[in-house]
Amino acid sequence: MTRATEGWVNYEDLIGEADVRLRDLAIGSLGHQTMRRWIEEANREFARMSNSVRDDYFTVLIADQAEYQLPEDSLKVDLVSVRYPGETYDWLLVPYTLQEAVEEGYDNQSGRPSRWYLTHDRRKIGFVFVPDAGGVKGLTTGLAGDALTIVDSALSTTDDAYNGLTVRITSGAQEGQERTISDYDAATTTITVDSAFAAAIASGVHYEIHPDSLKIRYSKMGNSYKVQPTNAAVEAAPVPTRSTFGLNLPDRTPNYYKGCEVRFTSGALKGERTRIISDTSTAAPIATVTVEPELFIEPTAADTCVVTDVPNIPGSFHHSLVDYVVFLALDRAGNPQALTHLSRFREMAGQSMAADHPEQGQVFHRVRESRWGDEGWEF
Repeated sequence: MTRATEGWVNYEDLIGEADVRLRDLAIGSLGHQTMRRWIEEANREFARMSNSVRDDYFTVLIADQAEYQLPEDSLKVDLVSVRYPGETYDWLLVPYTLQEAVEEGYDNQSGRPSRWYLTHDRRKIGFVFVPDAGGVKGLTTGLAGDALTIVDSALSTTDDAYNGLTVRITSGAQEGQERTISDYDAATTTITVDSAFAAAIASGVHYEIHPDSLKIRYSKMGNSYKVQPTNAAVEAAPVPTRSTFGLNLPDRTPNYYKGCEVRFTSGALKGERTRIISDTSTAAPIATVTVEPELFIEPTAADTCVVTDVPNIPGSFHHSLVDYVVFLALDRAGNPQALTHLSRFREMAGQSMAADHPEQGQVFHRVRESRWGDEGWEF
């Protein structure tokens, strides 16, 4: 028996429902392959947009470094911000064009970064102002007990807030000396460094602590239908359960198969379908997958299955695909009821938009524009 989870509906069920509706409307069956093709085309287009998700990427800011490599799965950058030591919030940076950056220049400038840009190949984030200085700028308020410490009563009230960062002396006899912070004691607002300065740091000396981290919020594509039907077999280890088992799958990227359908082709589970909600690479070529819904019995080692990508999109849109198929069939037959099903499709696509990402409405707009032009069909 085929079961489904929210957001995942078997294409065969949709085709069957569309076929019943068409017969009720005295429209002959279009054939299984035609309806499946229509459903898959609309579903994949919808999922192509809805599978764009946002993620945060953190990397340490490095003094004098102008450009930072983006994550490999980055599609577009939505936000860039900097976190400074001792602060609990991020400083948002202003987007800038590459041409403006080239004209204004950014090399060897100090101070907090204020603008960012993408390189021409869209693979790197660059800064107009390089953070070779900035972060915390302070003034010592007491004579340190030895050459390993700096005291400033204005520093953070959080222990270890600056551990691992670089402190630079910018005035006085020790100007220009840099050390790595090995400990910060919030009770005494005292910084301890990993190796001694040339002498104890006096009161009234200026210093700087370099910025902490860079955060890039970017859109990435999830499982973008890279998985063609792949034959696999259940492994003996790890011991199979109804929700977790090993498959001999080729790709070793964690969660590469997340969202894929597993359809058993042999054994007691033959014909059973489930969906991978996570997968972890273990000893090659085995991937340990977790599935939902869980199977009614444990699979057996050597049971065979087919793994292929299945869209992970709102369930309401899956059901609206039936109206989409019926609309296409009625439209092709010149039946005036086509508009009714187009309206239903529009309404359900709108509900999916509200539940997930607004750009999903582009699917309906494309159908509307190609079939009816721009008259009277706005959400």
